[in-house]
Amino acid sequence: MAAAVFVVDLWIPLGVAAGVLYVLVILVSSALPQKNTVIFLAIVCTALTIVAFFVSPEGGELWKVVFNRVLSIFAVWVTVLLSLVTKERGALASGQTQALRANEGRLRAILDNSVDPIITIREDGYVESFSKAAERLFGYSSQEVIGRNISMIMPEPYSSEHDSYLANYLETGQAKIIGIGREVTGQRKDGVTFPLSLAVTEVETEGRRFFTGMVRDLTDEKLAQEKLLQAERLAAIGQVVAGLTHESRNALQRTLSSLDRLELDLEGQDDALALIARARVAQAELQILFEEVRSYAAPFKLDLKYCDLLKVWRRAWDESKPALERKEIHLVEEVDDLDLECEVDELRIRQVFRNIFENAISASPEKGKIVLHCELTQIAEQSAFRITICDEGPGIPIEQQEKVFEPFFTTKSTGTGLGMAIASRIVKAHRGQISAGNVGAGGAEIEIVLPRDAS
Repeated sequence: MAAAVFVVDLWIPLGVAAGVLYVLVILVSSALPQKNTVIFLAIVCTALTIVAFFVSPEGGELWKVVFNRVLSIFAVWVTVLLSLVTKERGALASGQTQALRANEGRLRAILDNSVDPIITIREDGYVESFSKAAERLFGYSSQEVIGRNISMIMPEPYSSEHDSYLANYLETGQAKIIGIGREVTGQRKDGVTFPLSLAVTEVETEGRRFFTGMVRDLTDEKLAQEKLLQAERLAAIGQVVAGLTHESRNALQRTLSSLDRLELDLEGQDDALALIARARVAQAELQILFEEVRSYAAPFKLDLKYCDLLKVWRRAWDESKPALERKEIHLVEEVDDLDLECEVDELRIRQVFRNIFENAISASPEKGKIVLHCELTQIAEQSAFRITICDEGPGIPIEQQEKVFEPFFTTKSTGTGLGMAIASRIVKAHRGQISAGNVGAGGAEIEIVLPRDAS
């Protein structure tokens, strides 16, 4: 291309038009990635301009010819300089862009791999970033949250009041949570609220304010605290009840002896003997109450071993038969061809089934059935058995379903109200779940989920 310009240059003595063409050569070469190519072509164009000065046809005044040649060379090298500066700035900008992208990539990697959720908002309260851990905790994807107000993951009244809190801080500088940290309440996508610890830091960059929140779910910690507190309370109750049971056993024994002697003295007096019989029943019920309270409050250690659940609940059903009295109720088992081997404390799980069966029998009509259904499920990503026991009684009112497992709550005319509370403690000790509800048109349903491997 430079050679072609040189030929043209030989036809134009003044070299003005040829100078413009040499500049075009430099401009075209500036598009090439190597800057040395531009410099080399500039040298070639300079040399050709000088050679053309000596070999081109004569014409015009000498000073004009020299001026035009010098002007052509000057234009070529100015173009080279501008091209090199543009390339250098482009390379610098490209390097900065790549560095910025690399920094953004590192920051995103930190956010995505952080164990605790990290959320960044602008000073107007709108979300700027939402880490992977935050997605898992709140149930929203980052696309659903970024660009929206952070109040969407807060329950009322905090949701409505958040913007005013932020505006007050920006106006007064008085921090209630920024740089301090506190316990707050969050709300998941499904509407469930939960406790969390929130620490907020303020960052200012390029004249803009951002607030970064480090979040930690306190649900498990709160549950652990509640369990510890409950264990401490139960231990204290257990000590009191143990002492009370010991002392009362002696008193009850003396009362029983007195009733025996009184019964002999009042032989033939039916009314008086009936009162004595009632006193014996009351005494027996009191003794049962003491034993159940002691059993509920006392700490226990599970004796875990693999058992066949089918044999466990069948034995519990046999032990519950005295509660049938004159009722004609039979147990219906809905069990697929399952291997029912499960790691449990056989004695205590049998107690759970027995308590449930006795309650179901009590609620059932004179004739009917109790249906036990067992199937495979999962709990905490572990294989487990889901067992439901349904009766044909009136069911459990909705307002009472959550109270079924509370101590001393009962819907029966007799009983201590501790049977299901004890059952709940035992199931949870096996890392399982237990709940109460109703089936279809009527009848209570107790659901138990037991992991195959409790240890």
